[in-house]
Amino acid sequence: MTYNATGSIIKTPKERLVAVEGLSDYIVAEFNNALLICPKDKEQKMKEFDSDALLSSEGLTLYN
Repeated sequence: MTYNATGSIIKTPKERLVAVEGLSDYIVAEFNNALLICPKDKEQKMKEFDSDALLSSEGLTLYN
């Protein structure tokens, strides 16, 4: 369900109820049991987030 949300992409499993209010130009995506919320202009960071989430799920920690 979206209310006053524009230009956003929301992708979650069908059984997940998501309500968004006033969100503009964001990506909200659930994958690999993780929830990602980031501005659309940072979309290229999704691969980095996905890699970090994979490491974390395997009990590993990434240090920068």
